[in-house]
Amino acid sequence: MSAHPANLVSPPRSRVTAEELHEEVGEYFSLGLRIRPGDTILDVGANIGAFAARVAATCDGDLRILAFEPSPETFEALTVNFERNALLRKTRHRLFHLGLSSTDDAGQTLRFYDFARFPTNSTFHLSEKRREFEIFFEDRGRRMSASIEKHLGPVLGRGMGGVVERVAASLPKGSLGWWFARQIMGLREHSVPVDTLAHVLSEERVDRIDVLKIDVEGPELEILGGLDELTWAKVQQVVLETHDRDGRLAKILALFRAHDLGEIQMASQKTTDNGLESLLVYARRPGLGAAKPLV
Repeated sequence: MSAHPANLVSPPRSRVTAEELHEEVGEYFSLGLRIRPGDTILDVGANIGAFAARVAATCDGDLRILAFEPSPETFEALTVNFERNALLRKTRHRLFHLGLSSTDDAGQTLRFYDFARFPTNSTFHLSEKRREFEIFFEDRGRRMSASIEKHLGPVLGRGMGGVVERVAASLPKGSLGWWFARQIMGLREHSVPVDTLAHVLSEERVDRIDVLKIDVEGPELEILGGLDELTWAKVQQVVLETHDRDGRLAKILALFRAHDLGEIQMASQKTTDNGLESLLVYARRPGLGAAKPLV
């Protein structure tokens, strides 16, 4: 395993850099996420623990952290990081090698698609991830086409750029293109147990959720669907990564407003320029007591 800042390690084949992880984590707090010593933090899609390490450092380890990570190799790195990092070790924590789901899938074992070289893309939703790869190549094709037209002029450049754009868009499509994509990404498949967040928190006797952070590459709505009314009432702040395809954003915002998390901020994710138009969404209860922003 390779070393990361804050004395973190990552899975052996991961090509996601420490800088990328820490910059991505930093974006969560630009929307107004607040934290106090003694808070209870749910880190859903914990990866190697960059988010947990950030909040632990801010509160000198005085936090309760429940971290969820379904990837076996990433979970191993997460476990090592909580053992080695002094501030993470100081927290009151439980680590769960578990996927979170809606009530429909609770108690089952589902197929998890683990991209060993780019684990931040690992997901339960392979078809959606495959579409994201296609969107990425389409975006890169448009950028290359625009660059060619800029340098060669509208007459010659438009024709050549169009060819390049079509070729780039076709790369991940079809059985051969998808086979190459799987090899490049290092796709591995695992069977992972899943449960609802409501059931886990009941078992853990969690009576307040100060921060619910979700970064799960697809099943955000399923995870939110695994909160019952009692669990929703415990949530003070939510921050998650999502997108606005297929009406997903509207459904998420409706859930927040229906459960009195009506103070909402949104921003485009800036650290990953992949053409996917990823969004960060932050919601909190009105009148939540003042606290120093985490910066």
